[in-house]
Amino acid sequence: MHLRTNPTTPNRSPAPRSVRAITLARTSGFLVLALLLLVAGAASPADADFKTNKWEKRKALAAEGWHAEYGGKINETDMIGIAVSTYFGGPGGFQASVMALVKRMYASTKAAAERAAERAVEVVLEDLRAWVISQLERLAGAKTDGHETKLFGGIEVRVGVHEYNGKNRQWFPNFSRRGGYYKTLSKTLEYQLYIALRRPRDPKTGEFVGPEPLIYPTWSRLHLPEYQQAIAVGERQLVGLNTVTGAWRIWEVDLTQASGTRNPHGRVAQGKDARLRGADVIVGTRKHVLAIRRETGGFQLWTVVARRGMPMLRRTASGVFTRFKDGRYSQLVHLGTDLLVAWNPRTGANRLLRLDAKNKGVLVGTRAGLKSGNWTALRSPKLTQAFGMGGKHLFGWNPGTGAWRRWALDMDQTPVWRNPSKGGKERRIGGTWTRLRHPLVRVIASPDGGWIAGWDPVRGQFRFWLFKDNELDAPMINPPAPK
Repeated sequence: MHLRTNPTTPNRSPAPRSVRAITLARTSGFLVLALLLLVAGAASPADADFKTNKWEKRKALAAEGWHAEYGGKINETDMIGIAVSTYFGGPGGFQASVMALVKRMYASTKAAAERAAERAVEVVLEDLRAWVISQLERLAGAKTDGHETKLFGGIEVRVGVHEYNGKNRQWFPNFSRRGGYYKTLSKTLEYQLYIALRRPRDPKTGEFVGPEPLIYPTWSRLHLPEYQQAIAVGERQLVGLNTVTGAWRIWEVDLTQASGTRNPHGRVAQGKDARLRGADVIVGTRKHVLAIRRETGGFQLWTVVARRGMPMLRRTASGVFTRFKDGRYSQLVHLGTDLLVAWNPRTGANRLLRLDAKNKGVLVGTRAGLKSGNWTALRSPKLTQAFGMGGKHLFGWNPGTGAWRRWALDMDQTPVWRNPSKGGKERRIGGTWTRLRHPLVRVIASPDGGWIAGWDPVRGQFRFWLFKDNELDAPMINPPAPK
């Protein structure tokens, strides 16, 4: 008998029972694991209890009109000091962050408004940075929601910390979700630092209010190389001088104008005098401009006069002041009326002088003999410049640090300066002018003591302050807003 076989189906012996069990277990395990992962993946939204509230808080801040820049997140174990110091991303990061916010804040306005805001922020940048860092350290250290708001240069600035619902998460693979997902295991808290800017509104009209007036606008004509020097003559005149070409120009001070100055009678008052060339020390008085060359000690005196209604410089006298030539003194400070003091900031040596304009402008000693002395407290490197206010006050100042000190003047005593009196007792009055803290800034003081101006001769930027005699600790205040 012939046996028939199927050629396509080979004869096989059945697999052992143990192998079949292993295969079934492996297949079942994969199925169970896949099922568990699917269930876990479907259940992952169950961590809604730990959903972050970050976006709600950011939206609420934006709804109030704030434009915010956020730093990195920190948790409860991070070092606050490091977080704050690295918040702005290294040198220049703070200014870049703030200027970016200004651009966003004024994106829908005219370019002039944006530039005005940028100049306002530039002036207060150091003050702003110091305040922001101190507030962030305090708020972050408190480990809770909080903020502080302050007005800088007419712009509202807010620094704060947002507390978010955070998650202690762990990665789980999920083949059905392209690799996996994070699973929340427990709730944590996170903190995020931020700085925000906002344009303030008028509380009555609701209209936007612009940057604070007279925050360093630019004198388009009064800067290098056109003029190297700027002085005040009397209460209302500002004189720009070029000691290379001898050119001069006169403006009137008008604090009702946004620029702080204007051309007299709407016309340009300018001229040129070769005898101005090479002058090292220039000072203005109530009616005169006095220029001295240290190399020779020679001085020239001009009087501001009116010609056909326009102010001009007319040379009145000339002479030689030998004590400048020998290097004993290097600066000249107008104290008020006809009083001046020659001063050497390196040694503190000083000598009181009187400008006798009627007697060919000769510099002579005052009273009986010559009053001279040594300002031990008014010398470099602490105080490098000095200016008088109205014949009653003397200020020492350091443009690099902003440090200042104030003295009262009394011509009947020796020395003629003393600490001001407050409450019947003399006390040391001084501090720091942070908005005048720049090595390039020069102070222009009104001879009559009504105002001072800080001036940057490189960029031509400036700012006016009014001087208040009765305010000992904070004598400089902002002038009224221009109309």
